[in-house]
Amino acid sequence: MNPLVFIVVLTCLLTVPVGAQQKYLKPPKEAEELFASRPMPRVSLSPDGRHLLVAEQYRFRRIEDLASRVQALAGIRLNPVNNGPALPQYYFRMELREVANGARHQLRLPTGSRRFSLPVWSPDGKHFAFLQYDRASVILHVGEAENRQIKSFPQVRLNAAAGRTFQWLPDSKGLICQSIPKQRGNPPTPPRAPAGPVVQETGPKEAPVLTYPDLLQNDHDEKLFDYYLNSQLTLLDVKTGRQKNLGRPSIFSSFDVSPFGRYVLVERIHPPYSYQSPAQFFPRSTEVWDLKASVKHVTIQPATEDVAAGGVPVQPRGHHWRPTGPATIVWIEALDGGDPT
Repeated sequence: MNPLVFIVVLTCLLTVPVGAQQKYLKPPKEAEELFASRPMPRVSLSPDGRHLLVAEQYRFRRIEDLASRVQALAGIRLNPVNNGPALPQYYFRMELREVANGARHQLRLPTGSRRFSLPVWSPDGKHFAFLQYDRASVILHVGEAENRQIKSFPQVRLNAAAGRTFQWLPDSKGLICQSIPKQRGNPPTPPRAPAGPVVQETGPKEAPVLTYPDLLQNDHDEKLFDYYLNSQLTLLDVKTGRQKNLGRPSIFSSFDVSPFGRYVLVERIHPPYSYQSPAQFFPRSTEVWDLKASVKHVTIQPATEDVAAGGVPVQPRGHHWRPTGPATIVWIEALDGGDPT
C-alpha cells in the first residue's frame, strides 16, 4: 500500500470519534443520591383552613430548561416563545390534603409540560389557580378544593413575562389577568442598519452611575420591550369562562384589586426608556381604575435612575391598598430629600 494513502486513511479513522456527538455523563455513585434527592415541598394552607396543598419540585434545573431561549430586555429575562419568564420556579407534582382527617389526594394535573407555578387560593378557599409553563404558551388552570377537578382556560393568552400574572377578585368568582393583546402580531424584525446614533444626555446634577445587566441597547430593543411587555388586563369569570377587557393595553409594572373589589390600582410604565438602567427606574404613572376602566386618579413619577446609591426618590412611591378599608390608598414619601447621608 502506498504510505501516503495509509496515513490519510489512518488520520480519518482517528478523527471520526472526536467529531461525534457526546452525551452527558452520569454522576459518580457517591453523588447520585444527592442529585436524585428532592427539596422539602412547598405547602399552602387554604384561607378557610380546610385544605393543605403540597407542591413538589426538583432540586436542580433540568438541562432542557437551561437550553431554552432567553430574551433579555431592560433587566427582564423572558422566554420569547411562550411569553413567560425565562427560568421560572416550577413544580411537577401536587397533592391536596384534608386538614380535618389527614386524607391525601394526588391531583391529576393537566397533560403537557409538567411545569406548574405554585397555586394561589381564592379568598373563600374553595378554588385555587395556577399556571402551566408550556412550550408555546402559559396556560391558566383553576381547581376546586372539594372535588379536586381542574378546569383549564387555554383561550386566555397570558402574558407572564414579568410581574404578577393574575389576581383573584375578592368575591372569588373571577380573576384579573395580564393577557397578550389580540392585535399584537409578529415580533419586530431587526433593521439592516441603525436608524441613527444612540444619544445619551447628562442630567443637571452629579450622580453615581451604577451598572446593570441586560439593558436596552438601541431602538430595536425598545420595540421588542414594547412588544413582549405590553399586556391587556382581562376580567375572567372562572365559572363561565367569559372574558372582559379592562382598559387599554399597557406595560403594567403592577396591578392590585381593592379589598371590596370595586377599584384596581395599576402602575404603568411609560417612555422614554433608559439605556443605563432597568425597567424598575423607567417613568411610570400610578392610576386608580374602576372595573369599567374609568380612571379616577393619576400620579406621574419621572425616571429615577439619577437617585443616589442607597437613596430613594422624592416622589410618592409604594402605593398600595390598606387591607382594613374598602378603598383607601397608602403610600410613602421621603421627607429628607431621599438622601441616605
